[in-house]
Amino acid sequence: MASSCDGEVAVVVNSFDGLDENVKRSNRGRKRKAEPSKTKREIAKAKRYAGEEKSPSIACTHGSDGGKSFCRANDLSENALQLGWENFYARPVKYDQDVIISSLLDTERAKRPRIGVAERQKSRELSVKFHLRNYDVEGAPLVPVCKATFLSALGVKKDRVSSVAQAVFDQGTPKKENRGGPRDNPEMKARKESVRKHIETFQCRSSHYSVKDNPGRKYLRSDLNVAKMHQLFQQQNHQQVSYSLYYTVFREDFNLGFGHPNTDKCSTCESYKANIRNPDLPADEKTNLTVDFVIHRRKARKFYNELNVVADDTFTMCFDMMENQVLPKTPIGAAYYSRQLYLYIFGIIRHRGVEEQAKSDILFYTWLECENKKNSNMIASALHHFLTRHRSEIVTKKQLRLFSDSCYGQNKNFNVMSMLLADRKRYFSQTDVLYTFPVRGHSYLPADRAFGRVAQDVKKVETITLPENYISILQRHGQVLEYNKDWQAFDYKAETSRFVKQKREFNISSVKRIQICGSGDKLSVSDAYNGDLTVHGVLKKGKSWANFRPPILENASTVKAAKKADVYKLLGEMGASDTVIERYQNMLSVVASDARKSDSDSE
Repeated sequence: MASSCDGEVAVVVNSFDGLDENVKRSNRGRKRKAEPSKTKREIAKAKRYAGEEKSPSIACTHGSDGGKSFCRANDLSENALQLGWENFYARPVKYDQDVIISSLLDTERAKRPRIGVAERQKSRELSVKFHLRNYDVEGAPLVPVCKATFLSALGVKKDRVSSVAQAVFDQGTPKKENRGGPRDNPEMKARKESVRKHIETFQCRSSHYSVKDNPGRKYLRSDLNVAKMHQLFQQQNHQQVSYSLYYTVFREDFNLGFGHPNTDKCSTCESYKANIRNPDLPADEKTNLTVDFVIHRRKARKFYNELNVVADDTFTMCFDMMENQVLPKTPIGAAYYSRQLYLYIFGIIRHRGVEEQAKSDILFYTWLECENKKNSNMIASALHHFLTRHRSEIVTKKQLRLFSDSCYGQNKNFNVMSMLLADRKRYFSQTDVLYTFPVRGHSYLPADRAFGRVAQDVKKVETITLPENYISILQRHGQVLEYNKDWQAFDYKAETSRFVKQKREFNISSVKRIQICGSGDKLSVSDAYNGDLTVHGVLKKGKSWANFRPPILENASTVKAAKKADVYKLLGEMGASDTVIERYQNMLSVVASDARKSDSDSE
């Protein structure tokens, strides 16, 4: 017998394991909209109505018989022909040109409807006389010409002229062009708008690690597809809209996919789902697991709600490390088996809400693997540089808010906390600091959006040899600060060991919120996104954050001899120039550090 909670369990299991959000229209649809103006047919059509690759001419010898012929083409000079040509093609629109053609024709019913010999008799309903304007004479009078000269003087074909003549004879004006053009009438626009509104009622979510391959892509539930969405639209709206129209709006106005990328799974969510689906699990345990799963998801949603509510009296910043970029980057097969030099990119975003990110709000801090490690010293130093750079604005705010993932080796550690405590004491002591961490597996931050745009540009470049090539790409999306040129690093780890207690009353790895307020000598922490925080002192007796002065961090390469050999070998197979090889020799001249891997955290 099914329990009363089975329906709720099914809903929870079938829904996403991440943060759901409303579907929004995208400037870049899943597939590009067709551009007819760029097709060969439309280009040829534009040239035809613009008179390109043609010129006016007289195509007959009439007038050489002493004026007995009806065609007076000899009366038209080259200047008159050219002026007539320019007037005709002044507007490259077929109907407007047909109006000019009609003004140069005289049509009447044919007096002799049948002509030719008996075996080749042809029906002729109307008789047409052709004229051209003589722009050499005031008033530009009409000059009678033959059909051949009329066609060559205007660069048109006989079938087009015959069609215009027939329309003028039948209805007095040329036919309007009904072929091509947009099909969007008010009724069609209303249908499309109703489809858009229906699609916007669904819930979707962003991917995390697949952002470089699908920038801006959002994902609907895996049990949906366009056909099911179309059926729901028909049932809910009672409006007849074809599947092809629904699908066109879906792919051109929205950047949506179905299902959840396998590279972006939350282990906790997967564990809950597997246990809830277990048919041997008792009903009461299944209910308890479902409740825990819902609470886990609500915690993730709470983090994003806090992130995107930006008040005027707060300064909000988000930061994260981008995946390591390799040097040299090359498509040759040897690169797959070779170790390459890493370029580290640390992104800090001045977050102003859910609106589009501005280039001025994005900072990329870069350094090479051969220049220094990828650890908390570098992260704290970059954050310190950012905070001092914006301290004139931060001091005017009531609260400084920081958001990042929970990586202990980089962000979530006492080296970074010590930097925040010391900088607040020194630069903005009246501004409260609140540092918030997401639920593990649900850490899609605004920095990832910026990284996705960068990764998409990097993907388009097959070969990248020097760091400057990456820098030029990063500069398209934000400001770039290069290590030892625009910023320097400090040894926060060594200074923290002198100031912070070894024994602490809380485990920082489980913390969701850290607050610094009041005198700023203590940390207030909480394992939840709401509720009270507990205050803890971390400063050693007799120490003061005002005296916290970390020394400058010396350069320390983490590149071992084996990696150097691989890099030089790869450069040789690429056919790199002597200048490039010399540049790498200079970069790799720093002595490799013997620090432990957990310290460098270069994975």
